[in-house]
Amino acid sequence: MIDIETTVFDAVYPYLSELVPDGSFVSEYVPAPASFPHVALTEIDNTPDAKTRDSGNAEWSSIVTFEAQVFATSRSECKAIAAALDEAMVGLMGFSKMMGQQIPNQPDVRIYRYVARFRRGVTRTGDMYKP
Repeated sequence: MIDIETTVFDAVYPYLSELVPDGSFVSEYVPAPASFPHVALTEIDNTPDAKTRDSGNAEWSSIVTFEAQVFATSRSECKAIAAALDEAMVGLMGFSKMMGQQIPNQPDVRIYRYVARFRRGVTRTGDMYKP
């Protein structure tokens, strides 16, 4: 498996560090965050790119999908964090944004929730490309 989760997380962190408190930017889903705003950025899909497969079925590259879930106490705070995520994922790292949507936060409707998904191809040496 080609794994760039730490690379992506480390690249995005500086874009969000001013917007979220310490410990509120995580790489796995947390059902009950300790503080808000809170951002979870997780790799939700890692599929070998069939276009680069050889006769030995070696994994030369993968198409990875990351999901960002933003939780905040105001809509404007949610939007500011979403904009910073776009700047980092699309602007800096060249991911394609597949979707971005405000979703009702069922456990507590007073908390705003925004979900976005980003996609990018990556080779086994870590080079990124448009799939």
